[in-house]
Amino acid sequence: MKKYNVITIKKTYASYVAQLVTSDQEALISLFVNSNTIVIDLDTTTYTNQHERLTLETETLIYASDNIDTLERAMRDIGFRKCDKCGKWIAPQDLQTQSHYMGNDTRYCNTCFEQEYKNLYVINGYHSDYNGWGNDARDSKVRYFKLDNETMDESNFKGYGFEIEIDNFNNSRLRVRKDNRYYARVTDDFYNLNGKTRKTHFKFEMDGSLTYGFEMISQVFSRKYLEQLDFNIIADFMKKTGHDDNVKSAGIHLHISKLVFGDNSKEQAINFLKLAYFMTIYKEDFIKLSKRDENSMRYCKFYTYDEIKDYHEAIKRLDLSCNATDYLNSDHNRCLINSKATFEIRIFRSVADAQWMKNCFLLFAGIAENLKNVPFNKIYCLSKMLKNVDLKVINYFRKQGLFMRTYASEKEGEQL
Repeated sequence: MKKYNVITIKKTYASYVAQLVTSDQEALISLFVNSNTIVIDLDTTTYTNQHERLTLETETLIYASDNIDTLERAMRDIGFRKCDKCGKWIAPQDLQTQSHYMGNDTRYCNTCFEQEYKNLYVINGYHSDYNGWGNDARDSKVRYFKLDNETMDESNFKGYGFEIEIDNFNNSRLRVRKDNRYYARVTDDFYNLNGKTRKTHFKFEMDGSLTYGFEMISQVFSRKYLEQLDFNIIADFMKKTGHDDNVKSAGIHLHISKLVFGDNSKEQAINFLKLAYFMTIYKEDFIKLSKRDENSMRYCKFYTYDEIKDYHEAIKRLDLSCNATDYLNSDHNRCLINSKATFEIRIFRSVADAQWMKNCFLLFAGIAENLKNVPFNKIYCLSKMLKNVDLKVINYFRKQGLFMRTYASEKEGEQL
């Protein structure tokens, strides 16, 4: 009886999971019984782009061949790679959570990465659970910071947090993947900068998307706490590491709790689309604000009017029993994405400019908290959209020529 080498690929949300198994012909044929299973015999069938046919969580794609080389070549053709430690196939999507590249581009699945590097000084898996605010992440608890007169607790915390990617292609001092002792030393310096302990405010972690750098990840702050945070300490630290402001692939990502956008998922999804719509209407201003050039905007593409309209029509039809935010985009190459408990703004270039960072965050905080008060047909109006933003923040950007114009009527902009 013929022996098949079989790979099973399932699509769950935006990622694929692959597992290598073996089967005889009879077992392979039995797979056809399931209407949600697509079986591709690579010895007789062309396999190009077959994985793109997977659309539902319950669907399964089977690649089968009596030649293991044929099977592995097919997997590589669709973008999968093997973990160099355990041999498991690594998914092509979202490499930061599915795989990490350390040292000589060694490939790891998430499990092997944690096992291999669990004893390093500050690599503790914190970021992998970051979007699930409120959960413990190995030895690092997610902490919430607010002023003494604020009454929010963890269950209703309307919070803000951010990730700063620190990198330099040419600076050997920042080659943390080659020398983790340096990594530990610079982060220890930050924790004790200016005699102030900052360990409770920030964590540091490797980032698979960076060449020699790492990522600085904040805890969760209320808006009022964010306003009094000293960003000069952050900018000084970035400069001290040797960070290069010109590295196009390094960015800053702002997380805003979904509770800021509304009390239920439908309201949150609608206000997400309002923000995406506002950013598209004032796209030129936001590109200048981001400090990115046209080439690096591929990491944070804006939504088109048609995309926003299609999302809006679909979400309006949902009842409150549905989790409406699940229908939103989670593609990491968009300017605004849906994460687990937050919406993430990804337009900013990683630049060690304290005043700019703080004003960018406070601008979006003010806009986000006011979205529920602005109907879709008034999103074009700057006076309404910026009503909750501090005047000092608005003037900071207007001195740079941003947000100086507004549409006199909706007809002057594209209508949703």
